[in-house]
Amino acid sequence: MHKATLELLMEMIYGVALDEALADELSRIAEMLQKAGMPREAADVRARTRHHRVKALELRGRIAALGEECICLFDEEADARQLQ
Repeated sequence: MHKATLELLMEMIYGVALDEALADELSRIAEMLQKAGMPREAADVRARTRHHRVKALELRGRIAALGEECICLFDEEADARQLQ
């Protein structure tokens, strides 16, 4: 795999981990706010939680697409080498 592509994939994987960790923490905070009788604030935090969960899912999709694109490129390179 090309170095730049590998670096991009690693950054995207890190982004997924970060967004999922943030979503988990925000979920716990929302639960504490709800229990503390602050439903409006809890709803606001849950909205941020959803944002980070969606962002992580979107990144996972991009990682899958990039991985599939890399596989196709490597297949084409292998085919070109066999023709030589």
